[in-house]
Amino acid sequence: MPHDAESSSAPRSRRWLPYALLTIAAGFAASGVAIPALTSRIDASIARAARYEITFNVIQGKVNVAAFDAAAERYRSEPNAASRQALTIAYAVFKGWAADLKRGELGAYVRSDASYAADVNAIERAVDDLAPLVESAEQADAVRKIEAIVNAVHQPLAGVASQVLAHSVAQSSADMSELRQQQFDEFLLTSGLLVSAFGLIAFLWRQNQVVERLHRRQIAAANQFEFLASHDPLTCMPNRSAFSQALANAFARRDATGDEVALLTLDLDNFKTINDVLGHAAGDQLLISVADRLRRVAAMQTAVTAARLGGDEFSILVEGEGAERRATQIAQDTLRALQTPHQLGLLSISTNASVGLAIAPRHGAAASDIVRGSDIALNRAKSSGRGALNVFDNALDHEAWGWRALESDLAEAIECNEFEPFYQPQIDFATGTIVAVEALIRWRRDGALVPPIQFIKLAEETGLIVSIDRMMLGMVCRDALRMPESIKVAVNLSAAHFLCDDIVASVARPLAESGLAPDRLELEITESMLLTNETRTHDVLGRLRGLGASIALDDFGTGYSSLAYLRRFSFDKLKIDKAFIDDVDTHSQSFEILRAITALGRTMDMTIIAEGVERMEQARLAQLAGCRLGQGYYFARPMPIRDLLALLRRDAQRTPLAQSA
Repeated sequence: MPHDAESSSAPRSRRWLPYALLTIAAGFAASGVAIPALTSRIDASIARAARYEITFNVIQGKVNVAAFDAAAERYRSEPNAASRQALTIAYAVFKGWAADLKRGELGAYVRSDASYAADVNAIERAVDDLAPLVESAEQADAVRKIEAIVNAVHQPLAGVASQVLAHSVAQSSADMSELRQQQFDEFLLTSGLLVSAFGLIAFLWRQNQVVERLHRRQIAAANQFEFLASHDPLTCMPNRSAFSQALANAFARRDATGDEVALLTLDLDNFKTINDVLGHAAGDQLLISVADRLRRVAAMQTAVTAARLGGDEFSILVEGEGAERRATQIAQDTLRALQTPHQLGLLSISTNASVGLAIAPRHGAAASDIVRGSDIALNRAKSSGRGALNVFDNALDHEAWGWRALESDLAEAIECNEFEPFYQPQIDFATGTIVAVEALIRWRRDGALVPPIQFIKLAEETGLIVSIDRMMLGMVCRDALRMPESIKVAVNLSAAHFLCDDIVASVARPLAESGLAPDRLELEITESMLLTNETRTHDVLGRLRGLGASIALDDFGTGYSSLAYLRRFSFDKLKIDKAFIDDVDTHSQSFEILRAITALGRTMDMTIIAEGVERMEQARLAQLAGCRLGQGYYFARPMPIRDLLALLRRDAQRTPLAQSA
């Protein structure tokens, strides 16, 4: 994802950030030092360049001498006041130039080289010698002497000029080289500054890009966080929190307009089975498919909000005029939409839903009233056969209160030990004798027995069934000690109890406390328990069998029957469900199925028992099909321990029970 790429690039940029800033800062610092140094070098070069002016002055001396010589020649040929004045001026100029040889920059330059001394002294003597001759130029031989002295000055002057010129050429070459070096240094400095500037600009641009990406990520993360706070991450539907807010807003609007508000609560039927059999990934795909269909149905109406509250529970809120009618239509459309198979990869899964409906103000004036009402209606829809819509009414409310009261009584019954086992015999078809009994839970409430159908489901839903299971194990192990040692006792383990981490310890404890031989205890599990976690199930069954107890597969053929389960888990006993026994004496196909199941069980060394035997012909056919044991009202109804002990005593003294029944 782009998010990951940006998150990985950000740490890299943070790693080289200090080095980049340090490099740029070093570049500017070096420039700050180099600029004054370069300026100083340029000033020195300019100072040296001034020597070219000194050279010009030395050469200018030759011009001055030549001008003085010319003035003397003119005066000699045309002695008059003008030529006399020109001679005097030419001398003054020559004398001034000669004086510069010992002062100022020119003097310093001349004194810097000892080779100039003889020539300079000769020039100075000539200047001194010319002074009286110029004053007395009108005298005879004065001009000739002047010309002679001037001719003598040409040689030292030429020497000085040539030396200065040669030195100037050499110095000029050196200065040009240094200037070129300075130009190169200036180029490097300028380039360095430009590179640093461009580097800084690039760095700032890069950082700006990173900051912009981080900013976009923060905005996206904030939006994502806000979305996740109000939406289910799997289906992208509004979640419970958002739906609660939408419900509160709907009731606020209802207070102002008086319109109806309808609430649909929906649960998928048998979703847990799909999750267990096909896995959670398939379950998630199914939820996504269901959510898409709910959205499409909801989009067909106005003022409708659909949400996933959690698990396989969804809600649809309908507001405005005709809310009840529109909600009913939405529920019907939803049920039809869900009946179309869902394509989950290569699998095509059909599902259905149970729906509860409550309407305000008819079923309550507050949001909590219709939430409770829709939940109660949903529970009635689920218990009435599923796949249907149920509308809340007062009778359901009374029933719900009854369930709550029953739950409270059930918890109290556990505390007060109001449960007791009833025992139903299991008969050996070959001998007609009792070889085992199955312990069945009974609740004696206020002296009367409460039918298991009235409380078992509630106990399972509330988790109280685990405490009842453990209580039963203790009572059955103690009762078994009062029975003949040849009698085995079978106890049903609930799915919730089987999934407990201490399941093995909860079986071992009553065995140890009662002293019952473990091989007399038989634990019955249903096929649905095998689907939760195959590895764990195999481990738990192995450890239970390691205690010495035997394992029976109860209600075989009604759940998720699989030959692989029979082979993989190696049961000791296979209990064929009553559904296969009910019509075995009226439908030949049922008999053939029964015979195939018993043949399979015998092949795997399992004892086969037929449950729900109520007629003699059923018992005969079950035995003929290959069942070894039978259990049902034809032999005996479930009975308390006192009656069972009496029956066992009679059974030991007479002919087989089945023949005398």
